Parts: sequence; C-alpha cells; structure tokens
Amino acid sequence: MGALKLEYKKGLFNGYTHIYIGMMGELQPLECIEYDEFEEAINKYSGYYDVYATQNTISNTYTRTNKDVLQLRTLYIDIDKINNTDEIIELINNLVKEKVIPKPHKIIFSGRGIHIKWFIKDYAGTSKKNMNVWSRLQNYLIKTFKNALNSMGEVDKRVKDPSRVLRIEGTINSKSDKVVKCLIDNEHELYDLYELYNIYTPYKPQKATEQKKSKKGIKLLKSKSTLNYGRLKDLEKILELREYDLTGIRNSFLMFYTTYYILVNNSNYEETLQEIKVVSSRIKSKKYTSLAELKSFVRNGLKKVEEHKEGQKVLPKSETIIEWLDISEDEQRELITLKSKKIKQENNNTQRREKRRNAEGLTPKQAEIKELKNKVLELKEQGLSLRKIAEQLNINLGKVQRVLKK
Repeated sequence: MGALKLEYKKGLFNGYTHIYIGMMGELQPLECIEYDEFEEAINKYSGYYDVYATQNTISNTYTRTNKDVLQLRTLYIDIDKINNTDEIIELINNLVKEKVIPKPHKIIFSGRGIHIKWFIKDYAGTSKKNMNVWSRLQNYLIKTFKNALNSMGEVDKRVKDPSRVLRIEGTINSKSDKVVKCLIDNEHELYDLYELYNIYTPYKPQKATEQKKSKKGIKLLKSKSTLNYGRLKDLEKILELREYDLTGIRNSFLMFYTTYYILVNNSNYEETLQEIKVVSSRIKSKKYTSLAELKSFVRNGLKKVEEHKEGQKVLPKSETIIEWLDISEDEQRELITLKSKKIKQENNNTQRREKRRNAEGLTPKQAEIKELKNKVLELKEQGLSLRKIAEQLNINLGKVQRVLKK
C-alpha cells in the first residue's frame, strides 16, 4: 500500500476500477482495470446481465472498502421507483437552471431507475479532508433530490459511500430485463471538488471560538475558495441593501463583481458576460455602462483569475473594496467578509460578551448569585432563620443577608 501511495503522488498510477457481476443476490468479482481503461473495457460486457463497476478508484485489486479508495472521481445519485423518466430529466434541468445542483455529466437509465453522475478532478481519497468534502457534497445531493422528487421516485440513500458500485451502460438489469443506457451525455469540463463544496453547501460564518475546535473534520472558513464565495455574497448583499442604486460606483462594483463571479463559478467568457449583462441592467445609476465596457470587465476578470491561480496577489483587500464602494459601517455589519478592522473588533467584543452570558443574559457570577438567592428564599419559606440557612448552605450570615438585598 505504501509503494502504491508513492506512485500515486508521482502521478504514475490512476487507481483500479473493480468490475462485479451479480449472481444469486451477491456480487462476484470479474476483474480490476485501471481507471483510464474503463471506457474501452466496458464494451465487452454489453448484453451481460447485472454487471457493476466502482465509480471512484481503488488502491488495490483484492478489497473494495471506503478505506481502499485511492481517488475521488465521481459524485452520483441513484433514483428508484420512477414512473416517468422525462419528468425526472425535466426536474434535473430545473434544479440546474435554479443553480440548486451542478449540471450533471451523465443521466443513465438503470433498467428501473435513474443514475445521475458528476465527474470531478482527481482528488486523493487517502486524504480525510477530501473524503469529508466528498461525503458532504454527496449528502447534499441526496437531501436535495429527496426534497425535490415528491412522488416521482425515491432516492436510494444507501448510495452515498465512495466505494459504491453502479450498473455499467450496455448491460441488462435482470429485475426489469431492460438495457442500462445513457439518456443524457454532457461533455463539459470536470468539476473541482472544493469549488462545488463552496458553491452548493451553505456558507456559515463561524465564531472565533468555533475555529479552535479539534483538528478533525474540514476547515474551509479560511480557504481562498470560501473567502471568494463570501466576497461574492457580500457584493450581492450590497445590491440588496442599496436597492440596486449604485450611483457613482457602478463600474467599480461591476469590476469587482465580475472577478469574484468568475472565481466562484469557474465560468467562461460567454457565461460571465451573460451574467454581468443581467446584473448591469438592474443597477440604477446615472451613468450607463456600454457593452464594450462590460466585455472589458470580463476580459480583465478572466486575466485576474488566471494570475490569482498562478499565485500572484492581484485580488483587492477588504479595505480597498470598502473604500471604492464607500461601504458604510452599518452596511459592513450586514456583510460576511467586507468588514473594517473596527467592525471586526466590534464583532469580536460582542461575541466575547455573549459567550460570558447564559440564556438569560447573565454572567457566570450573576447566575451564581441568582442560584444562591433562590436557595436562600426556598429555605426561608420553610421557616429557617437566616443563621440556620447560613449553616445549611455552608456560608457566613453576612453573605446570606447580602444575597437577600440584591
């Protein structure tokens, strides 16, 4: 295993795809092939009954568990008990259009249901962080389809582990005697795992104390991808707060918005230009932004993103954006990342104060005094003298008297 990991890091090995056949309700292994050879190899199984393959690569040829996953290559959904495939495809297209899910690479009829697949850039399955991100995205997709399907079908919630096998195209599902076939094949670029995570899972600003938790799990709060996502959300919030009135800062806003839109969505020239046209048309301002200017913003934005990916420091600091867009302190309090040092300090102080108080708004000392007073009053109602109360609570008489005065 150690030698295999070394080969993988050097980019010399792509991991194995395990092929199985279903017999008597059990999966029997047929062969293991390298991932890049899969498309060519599956043709020989065309017409076979119940043949399956792993969707993420495995590090060895003899076991197939989650611990054996070498590379994360695919996200997938399995929908069973469907009545109408066209309805499911229409639902998928609507979810993509509403930006609830990414556009899938493949939609496959499994013989009795639908498999939906998203192919991702190679990420090491040996990394716990990568595995956690993959699992969270997988669970997000499952939950999304569970809520959206209603009576059109049922999501198989068991299909959420990275070592899962799914039916191979061209083979036959013995339960329905129907051929597994591809219904939709979208040949677009592979997705980046972390970009999908930051786009499709809710962004939740964390308190400073929450960032100091155990090193287990994933920490994306400080990552560049999450910061860029927060920036884009802040710019959208500014539009909302100002009711799209950007008099005097229209072009500055569009320049910032274009760059962060490309960073978050990994969009190309045409996709970005279309988005910026829509945003620009909704902005209220005395100055008109021409199509030539919009095209210039997109070209410059793509260039900046490319330079940023190469490690150059071309993205503006918070202070720069705050100054150029004249973001007030009241507005900053509504934002995620665009905050001055003063507002950040104010937030930190507020968090510290809140941390020191309980649900009733009391500090630990105030809560202690209240609890003691309740005990004193309870004993007093039972007819005990103040001296007896002091003895029973193991405190001096003076403290009993002070507590009752507060």
